[in-house]
Amino acid sequence: MGPEGIRILACGVACAVRYRFERGLGLGLPGQVIHTAQVEVDAAPSDTVELHFGRRVAPDGFVWSVPLRRGEQSRLKVGVMARGDAGAHLERFLTRPDVSARLLGDPGPPTRRLLPLRPLAKTYADRLLVVGDAGGFTKPTTGGGIFYSLLTASLAADTLLEGFGAGRLDEEFLEATSGAGRSGSARSCGWGTGCASS
Repeated sequence: MGPEGIRILACGVACAVRYRFERGLGLGLPGQVIHTAQVEVDAAPSDTVELHFGRRVAPDGFVWSVPLRRGEQSRLKVGVMARGDAGAHLERFLTRPDVSARLLGDPGPPTRRLLPLRPLAKTYADRLLVVGDAGGFTKPTTGGGIFYSLLTASLAADTLLEGFGAGRLDEEFLEATSGAGRSGSARSCGWGTGCASS
């Protein structure tokens, strides 16, 4: 690439849950987010999946504990989805006597992520559509984004094909012809309106 740069006709933003580009493009952040923290640690063998609820455990959320095996080693994946500092809630949970007694190692620092509960208010602009996690389209119960990433990418591709055919990739056209105006599963996941469960 030389100093003249690259000329593009349209852009799809699909960059996971980071929101740097979205903020830079003036699209902002998802309407609502919740914090998550997760660790995986060597643990005593178990076959029980646990869910813990309550304001003292995880305000507006829950703690999960899932046993697993890595080779011959029993491990435990423990995570928190909560309002506020999910890492602190996770640390408190891990130090509970009934939990710490099962751990066979130091959990180390947790992996922390934001989980969007609502998409960006606006996921389109001139020559631009935002899809998947980047647009805040995730499954709120797990944070999974594969289905909504594929769905919104498919809707974006259809919308862009229509735009190329019409010779229009302006914001007004992209808003009018995006997922909000389509039939079937598209109605449940419109650009900037959120995904509804069916």
